[in-house]
Amino acid sequence: MTERLRRYTGTGAALVVLLAGLLVFFSLAPAALAQTADPPVTEPPQLPHEPVVFPQRDFVSVEGYDPNTPVTIRVKRDGHTIGVADAVTDATGFTEVNHPGGVCWGAGAPPELNVTPDILPGDVVDVEIKGANGDVVAVDRQTTLGATAEPAKIVGNRLIVRGTAEDANGEPIPIERLEQRIVNPDFGDIEVGRRDIRATADGGRVPAGATATLAYDPVDPVRNPKGTEWTATYTGLSQQVMDLAVAGQTRVLAWQETTANGDRLGITIFEADEVGGPGFGGCPAGANYAVTESDPVSVNVAFESSGSGLVLSGVSHNASQVVVSLDDANNPDTAPVTETVTNLVPNPDQPGAQTWTATLDRGEVLGLDPETLTASARYTIPNPDTADPATVEIGGAKLKIVKDLVAPSAPESDLDTTPVYSTAQFVTLTNPSGSHDPEAKIHYTVNGSEPSASSRVFRNPIRVTTTQTIRAVAIDEAGNRSNVASFEYNFGGAAPPAPPPAPPLDPNDPPGVVNDPPQLPHEPVVFPSRDFVSAEGYEPGIDLEFRVLRNDVVVGRARGTTDATGFTEVNHPGGVCWAGVTPDIRAGDVLEVETPNGDVDRITTADISAEQAVIENGRVVVRGFARDGSGGPIPLANIEQRIINPDFANTNVGRRDIRATADGGRVPNGATATITYNDGDADPTTWTATYTGLSQQVMDLAVAGQTRVLAWKDTTAAGDRLGITIFEVGEVGGPGFGGCPNNRDFAVTGSSHYPAVNAFSQNENLVLYGTSRDASAVSLALTGAAGAIENIAVPAENISQPGGEQTWWVALSDAQMETLRGFADGEFTARATYTVPTDPNDPGSPVEQRSIGPALTITKDTEAPGAPTASPPPGQYGTAQSVTLDGPDPTAKIHYTLGDTAPGRATKGSLNPEPIEVDGEDQTIRAVAIDPAGNRSAVASFRYQIVDTTPPEAPTAFALAAESNSGDANDAITNDPTPTFTGNARAGARVNLFEVLPDNTLRPLGSATVGGNGSFSVTASEPLGDGAHRIVATVTSPAGNEGPRSSVLEITVDTTAPTVSANPRGGTYPRAQSVTLTGSEAGKVYFTRNGTPPNPGAVGTSEATGPVNVPATQTLRFIAVDVAGNRSAVGSERYVIRNALPTVTNISPTGTIRDRTPTIAATVNDADSDLAKANITLRVDGTVRPGFTYNRTTNRMTFTPTLGVGRHTVAVTVRDRDGGVTTRNWSFTIR
Repeated sequence: MTERLRRYTGTGAALVVLLAGLLVFFSLAPAALAQTADPPVTEPPQLPHEPVVFPQRDFVSVEGYDPNTPVTIRVKRDGHTIGVADAVTDATGFTEVNHPGGVCWGAGAPPELNVTPDILPGDVVDVEIKGANGDVVAVDRQTTLGATAEPAKIVGNRLIVRGTAEDANGEPIPIERLEQRIVNPDFGDIEVGRRDIRATADGGRVPAGATATLAYDPVDPVRNPKGTEWTATYTGLSQQVMDLAVAGQTRVLAWQETTANGDRLGITIFEADEVGGPGFGGCPAGANYAVTESDPVSVNVAFESSGSGLVLSGVSHNASQVVVSLDDANNPDTAPVTETVTNLVPNPDQPGAQTWTATLDRGEVLGLDPETLTASARYTIPNPDTADPATVEIGGAKLKIVKDLVAPSAPESDLDTTPVYSTAQFVTLTNPSGSHDPEAKIHYTVNGSEPSASSRVFRNPIRVTTTQTIRAVAIDEAGNRSNVASFEYNFGGAAPPAPPPAPPLDPNDPPGVVNDPPQLPHEPVVFPSRDFVSAEGYEPGIDLEFRVLRNDVVVGRARGTTDATGFTEVNHPGGVCWAGVTPDIRAGDVLEVETPNGDVDRITTADISAEQAVIENGRVVVRGFARDGSGGPIPLANIEQRIINPDFANTNVGRRDIRATADGGRVPNGATATITYNDGDADPTTWTATYTGLSQQVMDLAVAGQTRVLAWKDTTAAGDRLGITIFEVGEVGGPGFGGCPNNRDFAVTGSSHYPAVNAFSQNENLVLYGTSRDASAVSLALTGAAGAIENIAVPAENISQPGGEQTWWVALSDAQMETLRGFADGEFTARATYTVPTDPNDPGSPVEQRSIGPALTITKDTEAPGAPTASPPPGQYGTAQSVTLDGPDPTAKIHYTLGDTAPGRATKGSLNPEPIEVDGEDQTIRAVAIDPAGNRSAVASFRYQIVDTTPPEAPTAFALAAESNSGDANDAITNDPTPTFTGNARAGARVNLFEVLPDNTLRPLGSATVGGNGSFSVTASEPLGDGAHRIVATVTSPAGNEGPRSSVLEITVDTTAPTVSANPRGGTYPRAQSVTLTGSEAGKVYFTRNGTPPNPGAVGTSEATGPVNVPATQTLRFIAVDVAGNRSAVGSERYVIRNALPTVTNISPTGTIRDRTPTIAATVNDADSDLAKANITLRVDGTVRPGFTYNRTTNRMTFTPTLGVGRHTVAVTVRDRDGGVTTRNWSFTIR
């Protein structure tokens, strides 16, 4: 099987050679062929042939056939062709229909079949294989199976996909012939390692440690009467994988048969959210036969009393008649309601397309059994296959219609309306037990107005903070409405007293600062939908304490350590769990994040919500609400709505989300996004986010993505958001990952002495916190191995309210604390007993005492750890020391300071501190050990004095600096009277420079400090005279220790410039000269020939390594450079080399001529120079004649005078640039 089909099916390919049968077929004699009326039909197709049907896209792929084979793909319904296409397989034996790269439906078909068929379950797809003469020689046939799948959803810690699967008879397809897939290319970049995850009856394909199952749901006479509904369940997936799954595409595969090798034959693939019709540009419009809608959409109580019939509408193609039928799928014995339609309305924009309506008798419809009705139709159309008969009947897509003539029961509230409340309450609305439709949607209002189907849907507990009326109605799938339920809640009672503040772990710690909201760089964020908190921008490697408070009572607690980037999180994979119980974080709950120095960052969870994105009139719309603490709207400037889908990155969005804010949000170019409160809405806190100008692809991805809304308390001048809450649609709370505790209504949630009762806090009264529901009394017992404290009764006024969800607290009395102090250290369990109604659903039922919910473990540890020790011990050392701190208690963190500051929780510390480098002359380390209970040891001080007694080594690599060594690199000769010296010595030491005088005394020449890399550079502070000098250097350590001298560096200072001469001197010479350039001192001579001053190394300057040849006239300029780099003045000599005189040749006229206007001409040339007219003098009969011409290219001089009869003389004189002169005389006679 090729990779292309593996992408569709994922099965192995065991070659079953159908061609063997075809060879037998083709080997028959012509007579035998003539006797074969129909080609052989194989259903389902056998390998290697692998056609696959994708009904949602009206798309068929064909693979595994012979290369370059002509085939016809034909779709039949009720035995009649509704779609056909001719194609030729490519070099790999592959082709496809209605998919980019393939052919359109209608290719090669007659005009009446130039349509895209709407492929439905039960339709037969034939692949007709053609021979060389175009005849069909074999047919592969498969039946389109009826399978559906919904998008994936996250439910708790599991990923769930639901769907249906039924064969042509409406019976469940065997579960072993189903596979559910979720496809997202981004899976390949994480632990999945490929583009999809799969669930089958025998386990599927998921990452290691995860599981996947696929099973039919139990048969239910109402919801699942034939047992065709299935559920795929994925467990053990990471949150990242589940998020990508929800954003991916859901599919289900069904097949007709499985071979012994496990290969799948006759495959249908259902793809969620795909649409049919033309697969690419140029393909014909669809020919659809379907019941598309009903009016009303369901048969309900309103329909029963309306007096009108049920109107069904649909579409058809070239039909002359439609027979519409409505039947009860659950009771085949009930006669269907039928209606014949002949008045079909053509679509003027699409030839052949039609619409129709049929009105079914109300009484007959009401006579059908309740639950699900099926509307179908039979269409009379021209016979697409033969002329006889002229018309045939085919079926089409059906429409499910809910029939329910019983209204749901009115919703109930879990919060008693009798008490007068003093603290924020949360109302949960439910359908009552025994309700006719327990899954009816509950719509509600919070301002006493009448609820309707457009009112918000109850999904999360409703926060109530002031006297108000909540009204709710249940609306079932059929549209039946319950009676409206009203719940009036009154506020005004005395608020419960706040618990006393928790004592500090250590009175020595300075009080911290409370930041509400948190200030940057600290960025905690609350995700109430998942009871999840993230903290970013803190110091790396510090312990953060997280607290969730409700009514000032701690209802959730956790402790996490930041990573190397300063990040940690609670109740999210990769982070830590909540301790003991996972708090159900609600709007109004306060999150506190405390740092080791006692500073607290505080966020109040915002009361916000959003619904899933929908497409309305070509726009993406998201709705929700945002309420502040007083019940009013949060400022729009503090709200942002987001839709997240990783697949956005592969579109013009270019990133994983789109956003809407009051000032425009973030969308692709050409699109817009707005968020506004709904003017005129009875509830002023409801908002709508609207995205316009998005492509259809982006809108589809938005609907499939995750919707969120963010709110924050404050915005900085730079636009940074502070105190953020993020609500996420579709997320659920509870344990964030394996091993985390559950949410509980009853729990002892925390204590004031956290993380333990220690030596200091045992002198303060211990306060215990907890939650309950409908409890009229709470008492606790604190039990440990050393003893127990019973009957710790919670005062009634410390229970937040008389009913509903409650918080409570109790402080141990002085006597109880005295008892606790008398107990030995150890662990104690705080367990609560609650006085609650015997019937949890009836707060008025008799009460009973129940010990329920998780207890709280409290540690008592009053023993201080031993003081830290230091290795090496403090004292005086000759070199820097690496000090390691340790302590006798391995669980205690050691905190330390350098200097006079007292150490504590806020100072640097860890269980195993890194060694401390002590390199100062006098340095003190102060350290304290603090155990997990907060007990601290005595402060230990360790003083280290680093006294350097070791003399430094002598300088090495001592030499003239490159910039001072003006001569050759290694000759130690310089023309700098205050040269610079370099070398290496101990870092931080002082280098001293001296000249060794003839009497061996030292003359100081300066000093410098050695750099951190061990190198130094020191310049003589006094000038050195010309001549030889002996230089040394010494090193003095920072402690004053003097080291030995360096080796003697002998240098020569030469500041006198040399002279230079040339021999022979410049002048005029008859031939080339060999000139010797000589300097007065050892060194080099440089010269130029172009008149520019010589500069060693420059273009045009040469070194005179021997006599300089002067072959022609030129000026030599030269200098001498001695070994110290001193330069002479520039010398200059001009040499004139006269190798030959100018010539005058080719003269004319001569002899006797008869022309009185003769042209006098001569060739004038000079081998050593370029002549010009100015170099030539012409005399005719002794008179200078300047009117001649001279061509410098041909060297020809010409002059044409008018002369008389007689003899004439000519003289041409030429003077070259060097002064050489040639004169040529001649005569001629004119007769």
